[in-house]
Order: sequence, then C-alpha cells, then structure tokens
Amino acid sequence: MINFLLSHDEIIKLILSIFVPIMVVVGWRFIQKNSHSFAKRTELNGLAKDVNSIVDETLKLASSYWLTQLSDNDKNERISYEMQVMYQYQKLTLKKKALKHYKVVLDDSVVGKLKQALTLDSKSNPSNNSAVFFNIVNAASNLTEQLENKIIESNLTHTKFLKWVDKQLEKDAFKKGTLASLIVINVFLLFFNLT
Repeated sequence: MINFLLSHDEIIKLILSIFVPIMVVVGWRFIQKNSHSFAKRTELNGLAKDVNSIVDETLKLASSYWLTQLSDNDKNERISYEMQVMYQYQKLTLKKKALKHYKVVLDDSVVGKLKQALTLDSKSNPSNNSAVFFNIVNAASNLTEQLENKIIESNLTHTKFLKWVDKQLEKDAFKKGTLASLIVINVFLLFFNLT
C-alpha cells in the first residue's frame, strides 16, 4: 500500500488537498464555537451584575424609606420613594427582557412579588415598617437566587460542547488517531518537499 502511494504522488496530493482544508474548517469551527460561548457567558454575567446592582439600589431606597421615622412631609417622601422604585423596576424589566434574549427567563411571579412588596403598603403604622422591609428583602433575595440559578444553568449549557471535546480528547483512540494523522501528514509533506 505504501509503495503504491509512493509511486502515485498525485493520489497523496489529492488526499492532502482534501484532508488539510477539512482540518482547517473543523479547527476554525471549534474556535468560533468556543469564543461565541465565552462571549455569551461574559454578557450574561454582565447582565446578572446589572440586575444585582438594580436590586441593591432598590433595597437602599426601601431601607431609607421604610426604616426611618415618619416626618411632616411624609406624602412627598412617599411619592419620591414610589417614583424612584418604579424607575428601578422599569430598569429591572428592561434587563429581564435582555436576559430573555439569552434564554434566561425570570419568573414573572418572583419579579412581581418584589414590585408588590415595594409599592403596595403604606407607611402608616411604624411598628409594621420593619416587617414590610423584611418582605422586600425576602422578595429581592428570591429574585437574586433565581437569577443566579438560571445563570449557572445557562453557563452549564454553554459548556456542554467543551465537555464533549474534553471527553473526546481523553479517549486513547482519539489521541492515537490524531497523532498518527499528524505523523502521516508530516511524513508526506516531508517526502514531497524532498522530491
């Protein structure tokens, strides 16, 4: 077989002219898929950070409103608080839509519970204020926990391809086959460069 191939160098050139571009395309596709997965993970983690900062800002607003004493201009404070909270909620809604683009869907009930905890109670009973604030913290915690779980789940989905590649690389047959292919290609290239 080797003597036949050595005597018919056009067959070797044909095999190499087919094999090398295929290897280039396969390598390019692997690199492209890996970089796309990495970029997607980075964008998702950035969105998660944005959502967490919105939730933190909302908790600061709730803390400064619910854990302070009533003042004479409570109506103005309430209007200011609700407008600021609604602004933060609107930003949260936009981030939720952006997350949906990456197939990370937050439950409407969890986001709705945060909005409900932030806006539906009035600050008329000072003894109830800390309980209201606790409900807000609880709703924010549930939202953050769900977001983290969805991001982890999404990151695991993006790494399935890389795990498959790692499993293939761990197999001895794959390693030996790849090594043998590289040796054969280099021998043929060396042979044709010498002739």
